[in-house]
Amino acid sequence: MSAAALSFGFVYIHPFEDGNGRLHRFLIHHVLAQRNYTPQDIIFPISNAILHDLLRYRTTLETWSKPLLRYIDWIATERGNVEVKNETSDLYRYFDASPMPSSCSNAWNARSTTTFLAS
Repeated sequence: MSAAALSFGFVYIHPFEDGNGRLHRFLIHHVLAQRNYTPQDIIFPISNAILHDLLRYRTTLETWSKPLLRYIDWIATERGNVEVKNETSDLYRYFDASPMPSSCSNAWNARSTTTFLAS
């Protein structure tokens, strides 16, 4: 649960223009390894699990981010990213991620375990 909450929080605040997804997946693997959840020399295919149910993953993210859009002054950049024009730190400081870990971990565990056992 802590790996899912940490990684989701990181994706939610989306601090960098590029690389957030890679860091998000690293955080999942790092927390699982630090807590000895992952067997030695094994990396669960988190990207595969996310891609397997991408609509659910995006829907989960949008559940929290979409309501905030009315408070964010932003423009699209030429590179297809977003440039925020106003101060938004208070919007992200205390968000409630309590329902998210079980939703994500259920999907990731089911897919990752199935993929891991099949290999």
